[in-house]
Amino acid sequence: MSRCCTLSCCMMILFGCASSPSGPEVPPPRFTREDFLPLSQHAPAFPTTANELDAELFLAYREFYGLAPGGSTHRVGWIPATQQQLFLQQWMPCAPAGPDSAGHPVPAILILHGYLEHAGPMAPLINHLLGAGWPVASLDLPGHGLSGGERGWIGDFAEYADALEAAVAALQLPPEQPLVLIGHSTGASAIIEYLYRDNGAVDLAILLAPLVRSSQWNLSRVGMTLSGPLPLRRIAGSPQSGTENPYYLQLAELDPLRSQHVNLEWVRALLRWDERNRGYPPLEVPALVIQACKDRVLDNAYNDSYLRERLPQARFRRIRRAHHNLHHEQGVNLRLLLQAVEAAITATTGAVACED
Repeated sequence: MSRCCTLSCCMMILFGCASSPSGPEVPPPRFTREDFLPLSQHAPAFPTTANELDAELFLAYREFYGLAPGGSTHRVGWIPATQQQLFLQQWMPCAPAGPDSAGHPVPAILILHGYLEHAGPMAPLINHLLGAGWPVASLDLPGHGLSGGERGWIGDFAEYADALEAAVAALQLPPEQPLVLIGHSTGASAIIEYLYRDNGAVDLAILLAPLVRSSQWNLSRVGMTLSGPLPLRRIAGSPQSGTENPYYLQLAELDPLRSQHVNLEWVRALLRWDERNRGYPPLEVPALVIQACKDRVLDNAYNDSYLRERLPQARFRRIRRAHHNLHHEQGVNLRLLLQAVEAAITATTGAVACED
């Protein structure tokens, strides 16, 4: 077997290569990346109300992903970063929660997506938190979605922390407003890296299927060693290993903003981050870690041990029969996820969600 073939096999085991089952009978309308790029290319600096820009195109974007229905105020714009400009969005609920009887202020929530994705597929989580009456922001990480940069590329995981630091600064939160960071997979990795810079600014970190090490870790290391002199830069990535939800499997195939290939420089950056983060000391930060028992993307055993040692204040939850993309679960599993996230925010910040 050739070295290139060996590498491809290693990476496909790591990231999934099975074909997707059929999706909904009526798929979302088809767009291209070029259709949505004007959302970021023509946007000024954050924050600008989306209706001041191309309201029709932003409406199409929100409807495509099922984002924030119900008339919430949508603020968007570029934020500067060290490598390239990044796209930040924030939704203000149409019926915002106010301070409770004890005077606890409403928390600010910032969500970071996982690898290959962007803010759009985080809709189930964003919509639930907006329904609770809390403002929600979401950042497209470098090389993802509407942000700049080579698709899926990162030179070092510290650049994800740079992006998060820039997003927190752009939100311009008053000192008394609690900050809640929620990250899925690589987004959770960005939060972990950021916490070692400025954990005092974070009132609660919620890590959903956090990436520390991926499954088949040793095999992926062998694959990257073999790839050394090869010109191969990327391999195809499939959403199959992350969810069994037919709708999101179909959406991933049609999604014009989803990266469809794993950039091998990202894999090398992950391996370097692993070498570095093994030396990180424990952090006294309130945290909730939610893992999926049927996660085929991560090495849950290693990650669980690592996170318990580094985050001694964290509470850990596991959802049975759930897959890596926890926010794409259905029925009971999705309700368990959303209830756990809402309860953690309320318990840590004192903020009470709006009643239906």
